[in-house]
Amino acid sequence: MKTIIAAIAILALALPVHAQLGSQSFGNTNFSDTEITESELQAAESSFGDAGLLPDNPFYGFKRFGEGLRLTFTFDEKGKEKLHLEFAKTRLAEAKKLSERGGEIGGVLKEYSLELQHLNSSDNETNDALDKSRIVLTLVLERVPESARPAIERALNNSVEKKVRINVKGERETETEMENERNRTEEIKENIHKRLAEREEKAAEQINEAVDKLEEAKALMGNQTNTTASRLITSAVDKLEEAREALAQNKTGEAFGQANAAEQLAKNAKKMLERENERDESRGRSELRGRGDRDNDADEGNEQTPSNNTSNTTAG
Repeated sequence: MKTIIAAIAILALALPVHAQLGSQSFGNTNFSDTEITESELQAAESSFGDAGLLPDNPFYGFKRFGEGLRLTFTFDEKGKEKLHLEFAKTRLAEAKKLSERGGEIGGVLKEYSLELQHLNSSDNETNDALDKSRIVLTLVLERVPESARPAIERALNNSVEKKVRINVKGERETETEMENERNRTEEIKENIHKRLAEREEKAAEQINEAVDKLEEAKALMGNQTNTTASRLITSAVDKLEEAREALAQNKTGEAFGQANAAEQLAKNAKKMLERENERDESRGRSELRGRGDRDNDADEGNEQTPSNNTSNTTAG
């Protein structure tokens, strides 16, 4: 009885992770050539978004044990293969997340390759996952230090080899297609490197635009005491600093987003200060007109006084 309760508790821990991974979108993408578009790049990245518990989490063992239980209680081979595909995606999601944090990824990539060995079907889901895996592994390859690159290259080669072997029959045809796919992989690497450089350039440009807007807002602020505008400027400064830190860590998407937020905050502060300056100028013009009207009234009063004196003298 205790064993059953323990198994249920472990499954309760494992199933939420499964639900998150099961909700990941693996929509179809067209890889008919080596030109990887920005939308395809984003689709591949989002497909491996939520890794759940990572190997450095003390409860990670429960997650893996839960996966083992699911395999144990799945009795048909097709169902087991689908689970192995899911677990391969999970390992790759873990590797992606660990690489972003500067963690060790060799172990999970080895586990990823082991999961690939259980894939034998050439259905759309498997092919799509392997295509996206190639892109994600190339992205990870761009971010890691030199010492981590061999493990990623091995996982990348395993992905390519698995896709060829489940789609091509015949040893000679397999070897030919393997060479073709390796060449495509090298072209994809170059293409993704170019895309990432473009992302970095856009993020840097957005940071510069945010800096310009922030300086304009600060110049308008001057010695004013507009607390709302001051808070907006302070928030913009913080966002800009976060954008610079993200860019330094090659997190170009985050850098672009934070810089864009900084620019919008600075723009809002600038508009607020411009409206306040316009109101001040309007009040100043109104005061000048009022002072001028009072002076005119006083002049007219002075002009009328001698006339009245003259009339009184004549009457006398």
